[in-house]
Amino acid sequence: MSNKQALIFGASGIAGWAFTRECLVYPATNIFDRVVALSYRALDKHFFTFDVNSNYDDSKLQAELSRLDVYHEIDLSSNNVLEKIANIPNIEKITHVFYSAYGSSNPFASLTEINLALLKAALTATTKSCPKLEFWLQISGTKSYGFELSGLPDFPAITPPLPWKEADLPLPSTFW
Repeated sequence: MSNKQALIFGASGIAGWAFTRECLVYPATNIFDRVVALSYRALDKHFFTFDVNSNYDDSKLQAELSRLDVYHEIDLSSNNVLEKIANIPNIEKITHVFYSAYGSSNPFASLTEINLALLKAALTATTKSCPKLEFWLQISGTKSYGFELSGLPDFPAITPPLPWKEADLPLPSTFW
């Protein structure tokens, strides 16, 4: 028993799905005693057993599902998110947080404000509810390639028109 427990925000997304799977089995199955997956979207434990490389359920993950708790309808933008997270059974035992939640918006100009508010809510909730917290990781950059900004007045007009093709010329070295 390791006494380590992981909490994953945004577990239904690509990065959150991978974090959840890895916390269950990598580098060994005994790293985390419990893994808690949080998502705004509805999902169940078997969502995490699908093997993207072979189109069958991964038996190693299947055996570890007893250590996985899944909670959905966790809306980081809602007024009751602190209460919802505080009411997760044994939330006070969480030691590691992996944050990959993301809020999208149109117009894209409000993405920063939206995602900053989500991050602040997660930080506040874990600070208040997880006294044993040792580690907090935020993955970022998954939507920071600039394509959603193309065409905005304050965005440099150096990006090629969509759709992008492999044969397109590379962007100038000063792009970033």
